Amino acid sequence: MKFGAPVELLWLLLIPVLAFLMWNGNRLARKRLHKLLSPDLLPRLVDSPVNWPRMVRHACLL
Repeated sequence: MKFGAPVELLWLLLIPVLAFLMWNGNRLARKRLHKLLSPDLLPRLVDSPVNWPRMVRHACLL
């Protein structure tokens, strides 16, 4: 089987890797924030963001 543009195939295979790295970075940032602040203080200082705009921004980035 031959691909017309194998370089583009490699770029497409990179998309799930980038999505995983973005997800893991967000998870680690949340974990560090929870470790830094006490659980009862966290909601007072940081509003919980609406998740869908952030997901749309990440999807547009990919």
